[in-house]
Amino acid sequence: MNSDLNITNSIFKGFNDNNGLMICGYEHGHSIADQERDKNTTSPFHNTELECTFSNQTPRYGEVAKTWPYQKTIKKWFRSWGFPLDENGLGGKLEKSIILTNWANTQGHKMGIETKISSKLLADEQVDNFLLHIESFRPRVLLLMGSQLIHCLNNKKVISSFETIVGKRVSIAKSIQQDVEEGRRFKVYFQEFHKKAGDHCQVVCFPHPSGSIGLRDGYIAQYKKLMAPIISQFC
Repeated sequence: MNSDLNITNSIFKGFNDNNGLMICGYEHGHSIADQERDKNTTSPFHNTELECTFSNQTPRYGEVAKTWPYQKTIKKWFRSWGFPLDENGLGGKLEKSIILTNWANTQGHKMGIETKISSKLLADEQVDNFLLHIESFRPRVLLLMGSQLIHCLNNKKVISSFETIVGKRVSIAKSIQQDVEEGRRFKVYFQEFHKKAGDHCQVVCFPHPSGSIGLRDGYIAQYKKLMAPIISQFC
């Protein structure tokens, strides 16, 4: 497997190495709190020799992994869809089917405004980074975490190469909103890609789990009927 891969959990053959469930964010987070912690420790930030899943990254990163808002929120979403993830051991089929990565190979704590996000993600280096991961893992399901990612995916700089790997677009990305009694309504995008041989890739794009102001876990829970058949493929 290519050493340039930007992944934060282990590869499990037969599960997430091919036809798995890829979770893809903007870039690897490195919050102000993370930076302060790193200043005050001489120990390695992580040990890539240790096996870990997305849902339990403590073997590799330590107890601090349990506090990361991005991962915590995504795990809440899975639970709300009826798929609680094992946060202690290596889990089973579903846990091993997930691979966590990011579109960009950079590290930061704030992506910036939408126009700057797109400009950064559509830089040649970052497009190549994203496509490298799609080529390497060929996910059956791609969960994009950040509203700008679906637009970047369908940008002319990306889409033809993406289709070459996973198959042609069945349709344009369709946005679905849920009703709310309070708080904001957000769009969640669904898009499918198919190859003649029958292989497919289901793409779902969510608002950013830890960076979307006003996003409630209860709102995302309302997508359970749509997400359950998508996630259940890996159980």
